[in-house]
Amino acid sequence: MDDYKADIDSLEKEIQRMEEEYDKLQTSVSAKRAATRVDHVSESSDKQRTLDGKSETSNSKRRKLDEEQFLEDELIPDPARHEFFDGLVNDIIERATRDSDKTSEVRKAKKLAIYDKLKQDLLPKINTENVYRMAGITAFPVNDPFRHGEYENAVESYLGIRFDIYDQRSRKYVTPHYLILQRVRKNNEWEVFKTTLPKFIPVRSLELKWLNTDIQRFVVQIRSHLVFQQLKSEVFSAIRDHLDSTSRMEYDLNYTKVKLTLKKKVAVVLICNLTEVINVITTDLSAMTFASGVASVLSDELKTISSRLEVMLKGKISGLEERFLVVLAEIGL
Repeated sequence: MDDYKADIDSLEKEIQRMEEEYDKLQTSVSAKRAATRVDHVSESSDKQRTLDGKSETSNSKRRKLDEEQFLEDELIPDPARHEFFDGLVNDIIERATRDSDKTSEVRKAKKLAIYDKLKQDLLPKINTENVYRMAGITAFPVNDPFRHGEYENAVESYLGIRFDIYDQRSRKYVTPHYLILQRVRKNNEWEVFKTTLPKFIPVRSLELKWLNTDIQRFVVQIRSHLVFQQLKSEVFSAIRDHLDSTSRMEYDLNYTKVKLTLKKKVAVVLICNLTEVINVITTDLSAMTFASGVASVLSDELKTISSRLEVMLKGKISGLEERFLVVLAEIGL
């Protein structure tokens, strides 16, 4: 035992001595590098200033690059390489690295196997759910965090309803909307608990009218609002795409008021409800910039344009894009 202790003490002293020598060598090398680098920077700068055709900006950039390289060489140490160790330690580290790579590959293979199994088991169920979702309205159970104890066997307290709407322009389903219903225990009636529906959908009025008398009609009415709102969005987006750079469209969130400025000459305001354009208001923008005599002539022309716009644009939202293009061609805007 004493021999082992003596060997350990000897090794520790040897290690300490080698560390001291290493620190001295490192300090000496750093000092030499610094002196060499500074001289190099100075010489490079002097030579650069004597060259014809070189600007002061080029000299500054070169000095900056040299200084950055100097800082990089001095402040960023060389990476440690385990190949510098003795043979025994090197073999151990190499073996550990290979084992780590193998372990990573094994883990990746296991994850892929789990994913493939889940995909194989769940894909039929996912496809079935997607088929139901194409109908537009699906219900799903919601976990009740308070369903335990005396309420363990009680009726379901929450019900989730999902609304899927199809965008015909992009040929994709838009982000679904969700409605979570909660059953009130004191009267066993449903009420709206949480929802992602837009504020302009009259959820509260529909809830009071239909939720506890005809829940199917309640959800169908909500989806009808979403479908018509999506239709309005598609129609006015298509109209906006037809406008040139001198025209623009302004609208509110649910397209109840849409303002079209056509070639900076005529402003057309469309007042809409859920399914129809119910009013068309036309303003002559050019009359604000011309003399009064010319403005009166344009005002008479505006009456004709306004009348034609009102006749063509009033009515169902469906087909509004086609009617808009026809009237634009007729009035030359």
